[in-house]
Amino acid sequence: MLKGLSPGAALVLLIAGPGVSIASLLVVGKSLGRKQLLFYLGSIILGSIISGLFVDYFLPREWFTITSLCESAEHCSSHAGLSASWFEITSGIVLVLLLINAFMLKLFKKEENIKENQVVYRIDGMSCNHCKNSVEKALRALDNVEDVEVVLGKKEAVVTGTPDDEIVKKTVEELGFEYIGRR
Repeated sequence: MLKGLSPGAALVLLIAGPGVSIASLLVVGKSLGRKQLLFYLGSIILGSIISGLFVDYFLPREWFTITSLCESAEHCSSHAGLSASWFEITSGIVLVLLLINAFMLKLFKKEENIKENQVVYRIDGMSCNHCKNSVEKALRALDNVEDVEVVLGKKEAVVTGTPDDEIVKKTVEELGFEYIGRR
């Protein structure tokens, strides 16, 4: 806006920019389909343009001028420079350290401890809680199975007990999932 952009145009950029990013378009397109994606795009475009026109034509321009917020031109220009306070520098350092920590934890993540009487089976095709519950229920009904826990994110079933692998494979495939094998 300081370079001459109208407040409505700035609002359009703020609304439509994140809404039509490649990541959000891919997620909406995959989860809802192409028809809903077009509806999503149309509503964002139309909504942001209407909001921008409303701001430009119905709200006072003085609300959006930076000079009304500043006591003098020197005050505004002194804060527009590249100087950073100790708080900003410290916050930046803390952020970088937290990002490094998260990266290191992910990089050197230890595998969870599998107990002696547990077997981990890889099962492909599970995508929701219904899938998880049906696999858990079917595997719990097998002989020599004490407990079952399905981890959807890893597409694994942790089975406590000593089930027969062929029976587990048959049970999983009867449910419509792909049995990959033991981990």
